[in-house]
Order: sequence, then C-alpha cells, then structure tokens
Amino acid sequence: MRKRIGTREYDTDKAKLVGKLASDKPVNDFGYYEEKLYRKMNGTYFLWGKGNGLTKYAAKVDDMKGPGEKIIPLAYNEARQWYQKAMDQYEEHGWEYDEDINEETYRQEFTVDVPEEGSDKLKQVAFNLPENLSNKLSVLAKREGMNRSEFVAKLIKEA
Repeated sequence: MRKRIGTREYDTDKAKLVGKLASDKPVNDFGYYEEKLYRKMNGTYFLWGKGNGLTKYAAKVDDMKGPGEKIIPLAYNEARQWYQKAMDQYEEHGWEYDEDINEETYRQEFTVDVPEEGSDKLKQVAFNLPENLSNKLSVLAKREGMNRSEFVAKLIKEA
C-alpha cells in the first residue's frame, strides 16, 4: 500500500518490515485485524493495518462499517511501544517468538549501544539543519559559552 499523508509518503513495498501481528479472533469476526510495523529508509516508522468493521481500520460503506485498511505514521516511541505490546501479546497467548515478533528484532530496532561514560574520542558527524535552526543553535551555544559541537554533545548527554 502506498499513501501520502501531508508531505510524507509511506510505501509498504519500499519500507523494511519490522514486525507483524494479527488478532487472535477468526478472520470473519468483526473484530479481526492485522498490523505490520514498517521502518522507512530515513528511519521513521509507520503502521499498516487492515481490519473488519469493529476495528480502527474499518471503512465506512454507505451508513455501515466494513473492512478497511490504513497507514498510521508513528513516532519512535510509539513504534517501540507497539512492538513491546506485540511481544506481550505473544507471551499472554503462550505463542513462541518467530520471525514476525522476536527479542532480537526488538534489540536491533529499539535499543542503542551507548559507549561508556568518559569516552572522549571524537567522531565527526555531518547533518543538515534549516537555516533558522542553525542560527538558533549558534545563539544557544554562544549563551552557554560553548561551540556548536560542544552544545549538541551536551544536549545529547542530557537526553
């Protein structure tokens, strides 16, 4: 499925499938749904889902609700929470982790190996900012008596 939401495009064929989950209801049940979590190449996440008439994916057909599908953009923390809930659902039902939902994928997607404190080895990083934010970064760093690199490092350490 491909959908443009605002200025952003979401395409299930181009994104990496991170995990998928289906409800434990029969396919013909009004509450049945399927969800797939995707990560775009730029690192942003989205959820594709389809479901029957009693789900958040339902489509309005005349004055009734029927099967439908949607794409929902997710922030990093929302994607992480979705994956955690999927893992919880597996455990609640006594299902074995598989290629759809597993601890290894969770670690790869949602944990960061942070170097030990005190590591002072510097690594050059380049990124683009809108001009107004670049100017604001310079002003904020100057107020703190730091250069831009020191200020960004301070913000990341405090996060």
